Amino acid sequence: MVKRIIYTPGGTVQSGNGVYISRPADKKLLQLCREREFAYVLTSRQMGKSSLMIHTARQLSVEKTVSIIVDLTDVGVQDVTADLWYRGFLLEIEDKLDQQGYHLETDVYEWWQNNSYLTLSQRFIRFFKTVVLKSVTAPVLVFVDEIDTTLSLSFTDDFFISIRSLYNARSQNPILNRLSFVLIGVATPNELIKDSHRTPFNIGQRVDLTDFTLEEARVLADGLELTSRQSIDVLEWIMSWTNGHPYLTQRVFQALSKMHKKVIEKNDIDTVVKTNIMGEFGDKDNNLQFVQDMLLKRAKWPKKILNTYKKVWHDKEPVLDTGDLETKSHLKLSGIVRKQDNRLKIRNKIYYQIFNDKWIRTNYPFLHPTWSESLIGSLSVAIFVLVLSSFGSMERLELNMFDRLVSRRPAETLDPRLLVVTIDSDFIRSQPTTNRLSSVSDEVLGETMAILQTHNPRVIGIDLFRDFPGETEQIANQLSEPNVIAIAQHSDKSTGTPGIPPPPEVFSPEGVGFSDLVVDLDGTVRRQLLVMEPPVGSPTTSSLSFSLLAAAKYLHAEDLRVDLDDNESILEIGEGRFRLLRNTSGGYSSIDSRGYQVLVNYRSNSLAARNVPITDILEGDFDDAWVKDKIVLIGISVEQFSGDFFKVPISPRNLPDAGEGTMISAVNLQAHLISHILDVAEGTRPSFSFWSNWVESLWMLGWCIAGGMTASLLRLRDSGLKFYLLFTSISCVIVIPSSSIIFMIFTIWIPFAPQILGYTLTNGCITAYSLIRNSKTRNFERPSKS
Repeated sequence: MVKRIIYTPGGTVQSGNGVYISRPADKKLLQLCREREFAYVLTSRQMGKSSLMIHTARQLSVEKTVSIIVDLTDVGVQDVTADLWYRGFLLEIEDKLDQQGYHLETDVYEWWQNNSYLTLSQRFIRFFKTVVLKSVTAPVLVFVDEIDTTLSLSFTDDFFISIRSLYNARSQNPILNRLSFVLIGVATPNELIKDSHRTPFNIGQRVDLTDFTLEEARVLADGLELTSRQSIDVLEWIMSWTNGHPYLTQRVFQALSKMHKKVIEKNDIDTVVKTNIMGEFGDKDNNLQFVQDMLLKRAKWPKKILNTYKKVWHDKEPVLDTGDLETKSHLKLSGIVRKQDNRLKIRNKIYYQIFNDKWIRTNYPFLHPTWSESLIGSLSVAIFVLVLSSFGSMERLELNMFDRLVSRRPAETLDPRLLVVTIDSDFIRSQPTTNRLSSVSDEVLGETMAILQTHNPRVIGIDLFRDFPGETEQIANQLSEPNVIAIAQHSDKSTGTPGIPPPPEVFSPEGVGFSDLVVDLDGTVRRQLLVMEPPVGSPTTSSLSFSLLAAAKYLHAEDLRVDLDDNESILEIGEGRFRLLRNTSGGYSSIDSRGYQVLVNYRSNSLAARNVPITDILEGDFDDAWVKDKIVLIGISVEQFSGDFFKVPISPRNLPDAGEGTMISAVNLQAHLISHILDVAEGTRPSFSFWSNWVESLWMLGWCIAGGMTASLLRLRDSGLKFYLLFTSISCVIVIPSSSIIFMIFTIWIPFAPQILGYTLTNGCITAYSLIRNSKTRNFERPSKS
């Protein structure tokens, strides 16, 4: 004989030959079905709904009522269309009727196709009216199980509306009185019809499944084969944990039966509960997982659900089953609470200890800041960063980034409009005597200039300080040629520099340009001074730079006109426009921007133009095309004095005369400056431009807001934290610098340090604010009861 199994914590009791325990719901549902009323059993999982359904159907079959059980999980929810779903439902009806010996007069599939001109709802209703009720003369009761599967489908509102239509049509069509429905599942009536503009599902009578009472569950204790007295004690000990929950109660009894003990103590019950339900095996328990999913995943508003549950769990004040009915109905549907005297109570001790205070704090939804909080935080950080950057705290970083960007541009060809004649170390060592310049004698310089003039250069620029008259007639004559320009230096009271006057033989004051350079605090020449007002008492009256004067003569702009727009931020030369520097332009914070300064757009090579040693000129070892109609510069290319070489932000490619790194000689620096002006004037290469302060501020504010939004939207828990850190790192290391690089390609210098600081600081502040607030929110006061 097969041993009878009486404990069935999973599935229906009937499938395992288990003991069926009748409850008040059995009597009520049976009576409603006999009266052909529509009913629904909507409650938590594993409360015995399916067992109740099968038990009721078996009783009704004796009374000649045709019961049809349709499990919607058999119809399917994955990749199913509305047409397939409805047709599958009707095919289930046909199949279940065939199993009971009732054969429909028509083939369902063929009937469905022949009535395709009707809507799905019309076909569903007509099928019961014209097919089912005509083929079956007995009362027909349709049990629809697992109706919660419809919650994930978008088209099932019409299904429940059709059932309601069949009920409402009874008054006009008496045959429909033989048809009734019982809906079973884990849902609330309000969830069945999801469209808020349609009337909710409001027909039928609710049947509540209650937990086992002590008397109802007494039969379960008989299966342990204990004495009558001990059976009562064991039952009471178990009920103190489960409070009669059908699944949990059977689960504990099943575990006890496997111990095969003749005497069971109270601590045995505690051990079984803590080991099988609350221990490591409890993590896999489908009932506990269902409760947790209902509270966290299926809830529309987990925060509201947990807030209400927290109040019920602490039980400091009554939580009435009124007010926010949707939240409280969801809690009851999860099975974790029950209604008692119109108050919500934790359903049993097992739930109370598993879903405890710590669980609530751990799973409490992360409270993301509101949009207004993120915006206020972003504005506050933006103001802080603006104030911080105004003190120059990020200028060095910006300049370093600028240097890296411009020095890594692709190599460019040498400027064919210029030629640099270098006075190098080999030449100086070969001279028997030196003059005051310690570089080249007047005789050699005069001869070099005379040779160059025979090849018709457009401009000859002498990048040598000569504050003394020439010693030979030849040099005097050459310096007075109209296409020759020379350098001078203004005095500077702030540094105590007296200045250096121009050569006295120069053709006219228009043939002298100042060579004053603007050097940043780190010793790098990034700026170019084009025009300045001569200081009082300066040894030269020149207001144009040497580079600008050379470019103007090359462009045949003898009467050079410098046009400034209304706000004096744009300087026009020829066809080109220079954006003048202000003290906070680009990455600068507080530079001295007096005069008309521009940011130099250096050629990417260290040498802007061809370099030819002066000995090659004297020996005639050069091409005429190198000189004709060109700007020829003559200057020293050996570092004899600290002022002869300058640091520039370009790559040290093809740099034979450099010191270390990106140091170039003064004459090669002038070649870069002249080339820059010519490129802009002729429209071949643009000058650097900048955004105004308010546009830069808005740009930085945008990144601050982006940082705040990132912190607000990303969930900082588990794998979400890793994604959050990765996203933030990518933004700081790639996205923001890349945006500056893209602008730099178009010769727009946009600072990047304030953006990174603003993004990360806002991100960090919003995150810290969220974590602190959530920590306070989750730090609930522990109750005094155990």
